[in-house]
Amino acid sequence: MPNLNFPRVCGQPKVQAKYNVLPEHFQVFEIPSVSAEGHGDHFFVKIRKRDSNTHAVVQSFCRQLGLKPVDIGYAGRKDKWAITEQW
Repeated sequence: MPNLNFPRVCGQPKVQAKYNVLPEHFQVFEIPSVSAEGHGDHFFVKIRKRDSNTHAVVQSFCRQLGLKPVDIGYAGRKDKWAITEQW
């Protein structure tokens, strides 16, 4: 990592902070725009994930359930470096 200790006009900063150090610092909870009707050929699953992206979760489901990625629908990709819930 490069040395970023540049000379400062006003001296050292009085406050230091770290941004998004842990996935718990950024959380996303999806609110579905439709509700499950209780019938039909669909299966609603609520996923809670940490340090994993949507694509990796879909691939895992496909391997475990013998499905193809086109068989699984989702509303959008969620952040990997976060704790997320999605349908």
